[in-house]
Amino acid sequence: MERIAARFMLHTKTVSVGDQETRRRSAALFGNEKVAEVVLALEANHGFARLTDVSVTAGIVHSMVRPVLGRLVEGRVLVALPRERGRRGEQFFEVQRGAAWSALLQLSRECVPAEAPQLGP
Repeated sequence: MERIAARFMLHTKTVSVGDQETRRRSAALFGNEKVAEVVLALEANHGFARLTDVSVTAGIVHSMVRPVLGRLVEGRVLVALPRERGRRGEQFFEVQRGAAWSALLQLSRECVPAEAPQLGP
């Protein structure tokens, strides 16, 4: 039981007040509390990243990032690039720069309280 608890603790993140406010705003604007953080993490990775890169940058577990990336792909602001080594190869994502991405990025930045550290340039 201790090993399970220790493993779980490695994959959790302490949510600060700033993160709670960011997530509340993200949920209100996008219907998902992680969207703003994922968008900012993609931008911090220069618009080209793997699921793992986004997860580490945002400090959010993979299982919470994956559906957000899927929604961004559906919304055509993100493209899932072909895997190099078949089904098990790493999946890279690339931002589709344009008016939609710019608006999404600006709204995501607005979700972050002024006193909280911001991801991205």
